[in-house]
Amino acid sequence: MSRVIRPSPRPGAEVLRQFSGGDRFFDPTVKVGDLNRDHIREAVGTYVVRRGQGAFERATPQDTVTLTWEIFTAAAEQCGMARLYGGVHIMDANLRGLEMGRTAAEIAYRRATALWAGEKVAAVQ
Repeated sequence: MSRVIRPSPRPGAEVLRQFSGGDRFFDPTVKVGDLNRDHIREAVGTYVVRRGQGAFERATPQDTVTLTWEIFTAAAEQCGMARLYGGVHIMDANLRGLEMGRTAAEIAYRRATALWAGEKVAAVQ
């Protein structure tokens, strides 16, 4: 049996924060793709699950659920908490994963900015 290892959302949130110069995420005026395939474009920083359109159990949720995150960090942290509630992680793993993600993002962002500046960057070992 193979295990699927899903990366922490924290590096993505941290890189977006560094790249954009701020942690602001939610913007109701900017629409993105149809993330949940309900033929309605979501606002940036928002995810909507329509009644009865759950990914794992079709009868859920019983009411439409709209998740909105004002900042990138909040989205990443809520994702980590969802893994706790789902029984995937324990709190220690969640906290260590968030910290590791923050460190990985800092390294990735420094490397990316060096490459954008035309600097030679050693290969990652």
